[in-house]
Amino acid sequence: MKIEKEMKRSQSRIPGYLLSLRLIFSGIAMVIFALIANGCSKSNPLEPVNISGQTISKGNNAQIAFSSNREGNYEIYIMNSDGTGLTRLTFNAADDREPAISPNGKQIVFESFRDGNWEIYVMNSDGSGLTNLTNNPAKDDGPCWSPNGSQLAFVTDRDGGNSEIYIMNVDGTGLTNITNNAAKDYDPTWYGKQIAFTSERDGDPDTFVMNQDGTGVTDISNNTAFDFDPCWSPNGKQIVFSSNRDGNYEIYTMNADGTSVQRLTYNGADDAEPSWSSVTNQITWSTARDGNYEIYTMNPDGSGLTNVTNSSAYDLDPDFGK
Repeated sequence: MKIEKEMKRSQSRIPGYLLSLRLIFSGIAMVIFALIANGCSKSNPLEPVNISGQTISKGNNAQIAFSSNREGNYEIYIMNSDGTGLTRLTFNAADDREPAISPNGKQIVFESFRDGNWEIYVMNSDGSGLTNLTNNPAKDDGPCWSPNGSQLAFVTDRDGGNSEIYIMNVDGTGLTNITNNAAKDYDPTWYGKQIAFTSERDGDPDTFVMNQDGTGVTDISNNTAFDFDPCWSPNGKQIVFSSNRDGNYEIYTMNADGTSVQRLTYNGADDAEPSWSSVTNQITWSTARDGNYEIYTMNPDGSGLTNVTNSSAYDLDPDFGK
């Protein structure tokens, strides 16, 4: 589950899970950190550079798209995986969130509140060519790309207020509800012909896998804790996710069938929203361990933790260019 996922089902977007237990965990962790740090401030903020007209490289210099409120409201930014080359892509008074880079690196899909409700937009990787793909009074959010870039999966409550996962073509046509369940379904992530997602159909949020047509639904985490934010590994053999099974939210990996669960992060603050790069084989995620939400990277075994944003703002929703 993305940070503020439950909040997004309501009206406002103040960071933290105000409608779920995640705000409680995050708030406690952040207060404790602030007391310990006694006002410690950030240093060396990243400076933006102009990459107008650029398409995202598939070379060694992987890129991360993310959202940040560093200039007031939440906007979409992009940077290199080491934190350099920071560039703002959206300029709107409303919040823009949850970017996802297309497989060919030429487009970014995201959600925006610029029309008075959450809609799915797509733009070129330099921020040009913005197009509303959903144009519906319901809440549409959490978009992700199909592996070949021809379709998008996203979350919507257009069917009576319940969160369902839909797929559509990249021009907004061909909408299909692939979950059709009375419980909430969200957090889609696509690999091959399968989609992993979060569902509350067993009474608590678990990680499920299904075929891209909605058949073959299987609960692979099957845990009484809250499991959110699934993301496939580059080879499709593993899934990285966030869970509070050990108290607060931490980052874990498991095999695609749910076996061999491994914990990667060990921190009193929340760790969430992981994304796995096929270029660098790193995992990026957002964490509250510095008193605010920052974006970090690490190796798949949990080593090499690096803060790549170093901002006093909230930096959320990281997505690695594939």
